[in-house]
Amino acid sequence: MNSRTPSRANSVTVSASSPASIAGHTRYIEMLLEVDHMPWVYNIIASVAHWVLLAGYLVIPGTFTSLQKSENLEQALIGNGANKAVLNKIQNPPLLAIACVFFAVGTTLLTWLCWTWRSNYIWLVGRVFMPAAMNAAAGLATTLINVYTAQSATWSIMALVTTVMVGSAFLVSLSLTVLYKYVLLKKVEEEHEMEMRTRTPTSTDNHS
Repeated sequence: MNSRTPSRANSVTVSASSPASIAGHTRYIEMLLEVDHMPWVYNIIASVAHWVLLAGYLVIPGTFTSLQKSENLEQALIGNGANKAVLNKIQNPPLLAIACVFFAVGTTLLTWLCWTWRSNYIWLVGRVFMPAAMNAAAGLATTLINVYTAQSATWSIMALVTTVMVGSAFLVSLSLTVLYKYVLLKKVEEEHEMEMRTRTPTSTDNHS
């Protein structure tokens, strides 16, 4: 009896870590096992993508123009055709370029991860959609705070564009989180529970 116990434990461990054994489980269990044995590099890439996007959210408010706050400058430019162009200019173009690169890199990485692991709802919710929504919310809050403090509630063109862009990212990420967690994943969980109920009588009969 004692000599057979370790071999059984070893077989369970091997079968759980073997991709071929996943086919015998429900889809929900398959997702859990897939997350548990997923290569760590994908989690690292997801974290890097979120940090890059968050950096973009925090950097771009620094590009908002602050020239609108200067009444003397505005009076000096009255009657000059360059008035609107100067007052609506970007404060720091290189910083804007860096923010755009951050957005492009982060969005590309997350899109690739979503396509690669599109069948694993658990990982997508926990590692992609929910962190993306939280980071976008932080970026939106940073933008609004910058406008109503540093810019004295003056909405420049860049501030409007950034608010729309970051707000859209937040709504999309939040919508995907709700869709995958409370609709798609919920359906998989219900299928898992139903299958477990159908398997329980069979296993009981076998033991009897």
